Amino acid sequence: MATAKRTPKKDPTTLAQKLAIIDEAISRPSDYTDHIIIHGDPHWKQSPIYRNGLVQLTTWMAERYKGATVISTGDQTDTSGPDWDTFALMAESLKRFAKCSSEGKTYYLDGNHTQSRPKGSMSEGIKLLDGVVTAAHKPTEMTIVGKRVLFLPHLDWDYASMRAYDELEGEYDLVVLHATPGWAVPSMADAVYLPKI
Repeated sequence: MATAKRTPKKDPTTLAQKLAIIDEAISRPSDYTDHIIIHGDPHWKQSPIYRNGLVQLTTWMAERYKGATVISTGDQTDTSGPDWDTFALMAESLKRFAKCSSEGKTYYLDGNHTQSRPKGSMSEGIKLLDGVVTAAHKPTEMTIVGKRVLFLPHLDWDYASMRAYDELEGEYDLVVLHATPGWAVPSMADAVYLPKI
């Protein structure tokens, strides 16, 4: 016995209507001065399609969450030596986050894709951007919008030093790290557990 296929119900809201709803939400006055947004690993690339999406995401985040402070979890690009166009877009996104923050700052945690043994860490260049605060090379504690934040950067594939993160002790409002949570994938070389935090 043959069964007839059902046609899925279509959303009656058009794309234009959906975009108008988003635009209206963005245009409302917002005050996120006591908020932190985690912006994970954008991986800016040369591909125009990928770049356009990240430009739109950056614009939306900065406008929608005015006053919020953005923390990037690293890997702004896929390489420590991106082409200049990619670097410029990445730098502009970080500066835009800083400009829209009530603190006038945005924070960058060093990741594994932005480090090079011969060239060093991209964080050395990123920290020169207006309003960008970097956390690289070692555990770093900062106070952001009144919250105690611990940054644990990737340490250039020095897994023994990264495993030493498990010996750190303290109470924090937020811990931001660029490593693999040990409870999720214990077999990874950069797996950490942070049992004393």
